[in-house]
Amino acid sequence: MALIVKVAVVLSVFLFNYNQVRAETGNLSVLQFDFEPWGYLEDGKPTGVFVEFLEALSKESGVPIDIKIVPYARMRALLQKGLSDFAIFSPNGLDENEYISVAPVYKIKFVVVARGRDLTAYEQLIGETVGVPRGARLGHRFDDDTRIVKRQITNYKQGIKLLRHNRLTYLAGSELTILNEVWKSKLPLRQFGKRLKLNYIVTAIQFSKLSENKWAIPEISKAAKRLFSEGFIENSIKKHFPEEVIDEVRSF
Repeated sequence: MALIVKVAVVLSVFLFNYNQVRAETGNLSVLQFDFEPWGYLEDGKPTGVFVEFLEALSKESGVPIDIKIVPYARMRALLQKGLSDFAIFSPNGLDENEYISVAPVYKIKFVVVARGRDLTAYEQLIGETVGVPRGARLGHRFDDDTRIVKRQITNYKQGIKLLRHNRLTYLAGSELTILNEVWKSKLPLRQFGKRLKLNYIVTAIQFSKLSENKWAIPEISKAAKRLFSEGFIENSIKKHFPEEVIDEVRSF
């Protein structure tokens, strides 16, 4: 009950701020989930790969926006309630009917990694404990396979720590982001051996079906598709990820 009350209070405060900002600026409200280096706050200002894309999208489309960094689960809840207009992510298959998918942004490769060993076959996962980011959907085969013990993790930093202390056998998720966390932890990238590819999932601009600003969809869609074809995200990644990490991803 206490949790329900807390969530209701958070949503009420956000709704008040949302309406106040919209009344003052007339801008569309855009959410970016808090996940460095894709989206995070630096000196109180939103920044990151997807934030740069959103800023370019606004300029390219002529649609003014306000970007707010929020936790991943809250982002989805607020969009479902129509308390924001759109965000960049991939629906998890359970709530995809809550949104209007507008345009692709970036294709993410999901993998499974192990420390000190190679992963060459899916069958190696059976009966083992695999760390998975909370709320992530990595593909039907993996998600629905009850033979694999899946342990939810808060973030990849936690996952790497659990791997190092042998509390996980494997770690699953975005290849680029996992390796970036390995690099930040000052561990040798090659120590994590050959990775097992699970799936490719395209993140896209997802509009809330309850948004009052769906009039903006055509211009946002055209601008997003132009940025996607120009490789905007790939160029932004070069600014936010170490060259060593990018080279390791390319070599696999």
